[in-house]
Amino acid sequence: MLELLFFLSVAILIMGKHFLPFSRENKYEELYVNDVPIVEYVANMREQENLLKTNTTTTKRVTYRPSTFKEYIGQEKAKGLLSRYIKASKERDFVFPHLLISGKAGMGKTTLVQIIASELGVKVVETITSEIIDTTQVLSLIESCEGGIVFLDEIHSISRDNAEKLYTIMEPTLDSPNIPPFTLVGATTELGEMIQTRKPLVDRFKIPIELEDYTFSDLTRMSLLYREKLFQMIY
Repeated sequence: MLELLFFLSVAILIMGKHFLPFSRENKYEELYVNDVPIVEYVANMREQENLLKTNTTTTKRVTYRPSTFKEYIGQEKAKGLLSRYIKASKERDFVFPHLLISGKAGMGKTTLVQIIASELGVKVVETITSEIIDTTQVLSLIESCEGGIVFLDEIHSISRDNAEKLYTIMEPTLDSPNIPPFTLVGATTELGEMIQTRKPLVDRFKIPIELEDYTFSDLTRMSLLYREKLFQMIY
């Protein structure tokens, strides 16, 4: 994961070059992260990464993932909306509505689902949608989640036939099998494609969330928080 942090900092350099309002005369050395020149900051992270690789006392893979909305940086609109639904769900004792999360790869969709489950105090089970052969697998996941969340990642890959079968699972009728209450969360990087080819399925998600691009400030805060939390876990 430190590799990811290193490349994130490099990405910050690139973003700074193309998007930040610096003059052509300014050099990367003039960019700072936490009062440290960013070139030095990246070099320090690389040195710390090398130390970790040679630390023979670290016998397991250590990683960090935000576990609360407070730690989840950025996406303020999405967090605000989800927090209100979570509060209402807990106060009125109803099942959290079906949720569709769209956004580019690497935006933190899976982490967001884990936080929602934690805030609701429910179990989450997940699968890659392309691995679903028929909807009996979905029914099995619903039973396994025990009234919690079934998370279908890459839901745009669902077949048309299975998509149609999901309609009655998400909105049971009198003729539907006995389906216990649950929340279906779908994640996709292809919202436009889904709207064109799976519009009835999209419409059955009561909460649509579209994640926004992260700002330079968001990326910097992520880098700092990740570094702080990771090394707290190690040392």
